[in-house]
Amino acid sequence: MDTTTAIHELIKRSDQSRKVRESCAKSDNANPKLSARLGRFCVNNLFIYNDEEAAALMESLGNNHGFLDRNKRIAFTATDVFLRRNGFYIEVEGLEGHAFIDGSMHRHEFRFAQILHSIRQHIKSLV
Repeated sequence: MDTTTAIHELIKRSDQSRKVRESCAKSDNANPKLSARLGRFCVNNLFIYNDEEAAALMESLGNNHGFLDRNKRIAFTATDVFLRRNGFYIEVEGLEGHAFIDGSMHRHEFRFAQILHSIRQHIKSLV
């Protein structure tokens, strides 16, 4: 199973309903630059939006405590790696990123919508 498929399967099992968009064949599939600018990629002929998948991944890893320690760091790092593998990255200062994740966790607000909003504020294209 490749990395993208494994991440997608993890996200599908999470408690949040994820949005899978229109068929690649129906839309601007002939224009890969437009698709890249919109932050989406094609899996099994369906568009998956990078920012939404990244937010779901971060939420799942951060809240489910799959590791003994450093779950927040792992959630951030795995999300950034996922975005980098798809042509994007999170541009945020260390203290600001830590304050967002740690503060959200402390207030029990580390949820999909808030994470997605933060990612959309800080996502940048590698190209």
